[in-house]
Amino acid sequence: MAVNGSGFFQLSLPDGTTAYTRDGQFKLDKLGNIVTNGGANVKGYPTDTAGKATSTTPISLQLPTAAPIAAKQTTELTAEFNLNANAPVWNASVPNTPLTSYGTSLTVYDSQGVGIPMSFYLRKTATDTWAMYTDPTSAATATTSQVALLNFDTAGVLTTGSPATINVTSPNTNIGTFAVNADFSKATQYGSPFAVSNLTQDGYEPGELTGLKIGTTGVITASYSNGQSQAAGQLALVDFRNVQGLSEIGGGNWVETTSSGQPILGAPGQGKFGAVRSGAVEESNVDLTAELVNMMTAQRNYQANAQTIKTQDQVMSTLVNMR
Repeated sequence: MAVNGSGFFQLSLPDGTTAYTRDGQFKLDKLGNIVTNGGANVKGYPTDTAGKATSTTPISLQLPTAAPIAAKQTTELTAEFNLNANAPVWNASVPNTPLTSYGTSLTVYDSQGVGIPMSFYLRKTATDTWAMYTDPTSAATATTSQVALLNFDTAGVLTTGSPATINVTSPNTNIGTFAVNADFSKATQYGSPFAVSNLTQDGYEPGELTGLKIGTTGVITASYSNGQSQAAGQLALVDFRNVQGLSEIGGGNWVETTSSGQPILGAPGQGKFGAVRSGAVEESNVDLTAELVNMMTAQRNYQANAQTIKTQDQVMSTLVNMR
């Protein structure tokens, strides 16, 4: 990683002291800690899964490389669809409209991450009114599985029926039945064929770490095999009132001094702090051409001085040998 602008990465050295560096050649150790080639821990801020920092005190960053993320039970689902306003009312035509003509399905998850297929069936019970069921048998007989009664106004906009609560039964009897809040607020009834435009739910199965990505704001995002992406921390940056006052301790590391002033903590992209560029390393600020010229000049000066000393030695030797 490289800092495109002002700021230093903050390090915790093996002896527990704090140092700062612009050298972003980091790696992961066997425990998932982000470390330098010298074994110093890189520090940053803990975040929630959305990437928002939960503390202003930097800690040594450790990525979740060892264990999978736990499963999450489905608590919310959203369905956006259009129902055909020209559809006949149920039992008003022979043969009846098949239930599968107005149906869809998705997979929800219990607390152990077990996927449970859930189907929805809709039938038009009156003008601008549709009943939703989760079981085709009871939908056909209009019995117990009705989960919502959707009513639309003359403009085709849903007026009642959302949100609805759907009870889902897990195959694990110890888990039993759990409730899912369903949002159908964007459902419509227009004179066009039935179509589902969006179907989402917030549960997922366990997942193994598959990759990492670092954004310009320093937020480290972990990707998992279950399709989820979660923030795993944010890099911290430090700046000083007088950067020239820092003291070099080797290995590209620096420590604060009374001349540099106290460290000013921040995050990449905030205020005067630079952005982080992943997959890049800051180049040396040494001008190789100028340094080569300086070296040649120094070499010439050395040769000239050596020749002067040699000449003086010869003169002294001649004087000493005069009779």
